[in-house]
Amino acid sequence: MTGGGEAARELGEKMSIAWVNFAKTGTPEAEGLPVWEAYTVEQGATMIFDTTSEIRYNHDKELLEVVRSFPVRGF
Repeated sequence: MTGGGEAARELGEKMSIAWVNFAKTGTPEAEGLPVWEAYTVEQGATMIFDTTSEIRYNHDKELLEVVRSFPVRGF
């Protein structure tokens, strides 16, 4: 998404730190990232990682509604 170079390395570092912190503490935080609250079905807080990362709420609501409209089959 960032096109490579230093910006990509910085973003990769932030993402790595966030995932390590999530594994350690249950909170995916890293310096330079917004506070990432816990995901709930109602809020749908999702981190969009980019050179300027942001939290979006229910950003994929329409897609999830389409997916949920299909019948569920056990295999």
